[in-house]
Amino acid sequence: MAKRLTTILLTTFILSAIITTIIMAIMFAQEQNYTTKNPYISGMAYGMAWMIIISMAIFTTTIYLNLYKKIRDNYFYSALTFLLLPLFVIISFITSLGGFAQGWKMYGAISLPYFFILIFHFLKYRKYLKHMPLV
Repeated sequence: MAKRLTTILLTTFILSAIITTIIMAIMFAQEQNYTTKNPYISGMAYGMAWMIIISMAIFTTTIYLNLYKKIRDNYFYSALTFLLLPLFVIISFITSLGGFAQGWKMYGAISLPYFFILIFHFLKYRKYLKHMPLV
């Protein structure tokens, strides 16, 4: 079971980092004027995005609480172990970096791939638990 949770954590991190990098590259390619005036802005944005993704992955380690039967058997508790702390990470970054109105595209490019992949893995994990109950 721990191996499955580790696989979920690593695949979520790797896939979301790749997807976020691709989305940001497309966004910066569309905004040629802004990044050619100050090329360091795009580099800082990539660094910030990777820092946020790494932070969300670290805080997603709470999925290992699913090793406890009481949490694993409760759908709501299990969902909280997957989603609650990464959600707090992205909310704290949004509030500390000036609010949602200034960079909603960037916040979406960073957080949405991670959450979509994590929700997909959560639903797949719950389906796995139905077919392979643990004692």
